[in-house]
Amino acid sequence: MQYLDDKTLLIEFQKNNIEAFEKFFRTLQPQLVSFAHKFLDDWEISRDIVQEIFIAFWENKEKTDINVSIRAYMYASVKNKCSNYIKHKIVEHNYSDKTIADFKQLEINFYSSSEEPFRILSEKELNNKIEQIVSSLPEQCRITFELSRYKGLKNSEIAQKMDLSVRTVETQIYRALKTLKESLKDYLTLF
Repeated sequence: MQYLDDKTLLIEFQKNNIEAFEKFFRTLQPQLVSFAHKFLDDWEISRDIVQEIFIAFWENKEKTDINVSIRAYMYASVKNKCSNYIKHKIVEHNYSDKTIADFKQLEINFYSSSEEPFRILSEKELNNKIEQIVSSLPEQCRITFELSRYKGLKNSEIAQKMDLSVRTVETQIYRALKTLKESLKDYLTLF
């Protein structure tokens, strides 16, 4: 298949010409992954993001209005998606840090105002509640959280050990922390 100009290429896509799209994908995908990697410094996430962009482009080909070249459009899409990913990771990281800080502050406030026998009993009860919540998490989420928080492994080490992407590990830890925060919110306010 020869190289097609942008207008012809869009027409071919809209006619569901999968051969034209596959050639377009094979030609541009490696370049876009390298471009995304410059922002993210993670090959796997870069490939995931580029794949998501190609899928979205194909699924919305009839609605897509491109005023620049398709290559420029795809590069802009990668840049925007990487930017959104980075912003999301910052929010996720800040949420995780805030959750840990909130737990520590609650713990300090609680223990500094409690009498010793009551404190010991409450601590044991809180630990039991945490264990119960952690054990009720879905298996992959629970194991990921335990490796991170109890074993002190880094996300990349967990990803390698469990044969997951770092992105999946981050998501699982985020979900575990969110579940803990939600489940313990009412419990800790009783004190």
